[in-house]
Amino acid sequence: MKTNCFVASAFNESDVDLVYDRAIKPVLKKLRVEPLRVDRIEHNEDIDDKIFNLISRSQLGIADLTHARPSVYYEAGYIFGSGKPVVYIARKDHFHPRHDDPKGNFRIHFDLQMKNIISWTQPNRAFKERLRTRLIHILQPIYRQQRQNVTQSQNERRFALQSQHQQLSALLKTSQSLLRVRGFKSSRRSGSSGYDCVHLYKSTGKVHRRVHVVALPTINKSQLYGKYGYLIWPHTAFNWDDDAESRRIETTHVLIGLNKVKKTSLSSLFPAATPLAEYVFKGHERKSRGDKCSSSTVFVIMDDVKSLEDCKKRFRSALLDIVSGKYHK
Repeated sequence: MKTNCFVASAFNESDVDLVYDRAIKPVLKKLRVEPLRVDRIEHNEDIDDKIFNLISRSQLGIADLTHARPSVYYEAGYIFGSGKPVVYIARKDHFHPRHDDPKGNFRIHFDLQMKNIISWTQPNRAFKERLRTRLIHILQPIYRQQRQNVTQSQNERRFALQSQHQQLSALLKTSQSLLRVRGFKSSRRSGSSGYDCVHLYKSTGKVHRRVHVVALPTINKSQLYGKYGYLIWPHTAFNWDDDAESRRIETTHVLIGLNKVKKTSLSSLFPAATPLAEYVFKGHERKSRGDKCSSSTVFVIMDDVKSLEDCKKRFRSALLDIVSGKYHK
């Protein structure tokens, strides 16, 4: 994946141009990073639009604060505000006030003085080495994220090539494996097609935990209260006779969907439940046998799943809360 670096600096200043041509550009090229400086790129656009376009195409920026150009400060702030790292450099005489510079044209502005700015006097070996070391430090997480993005895209493409049946089946198998690793046992398997849902349980002391995982193309009312109603409807979520020795039953329904659910539709899916988080709802607590036994039901929604790896990551996070009983307290 290509990496670009937007360079903000004063235009038509011989010292700044020399540092760019003999230090900044060569160092970036050796690191396989493409330098983008708007005055060095031929274009026929509004210059402001071109600057924003180049910044959007860049993964990091270098801001030469020499000559205190307002545009450089603005561009550096825009890059930083976009969540991208900025390397600040400046000519060495800009770090202290000068008596012959009442307007501060040769002084780093106070709002950036706390930054770890690299100073330069000329494009010599020492400056290039300091710049190279700083860039390597910044580029490491950028390259790591780029690799992750490539891997994620590959996983999503591979998942998308499967049939819907294969996708739903794989999601259930993945979820089941993660639950078994945490000590859950398979209870039974339901669904007319043989891959719609899995049921697992785990008893710890006085707590009996049940996890029902349902994989659907789209999580909506017709699915939840139609064909799958018997799985998630709160009053059929458990059976006291099955757990006569348990004092508390914690049932978690994990609903995995291939398509995205609108946030405005979430509350309508569970009108009698209380939202605990954006995609987590809790049903009413129930007690029986003279208040000696209790139960709670929680619904966890995982929508817009694009790959098995995405499912694993999100399911592991949900498992921590399920096993700890966080949602059921």
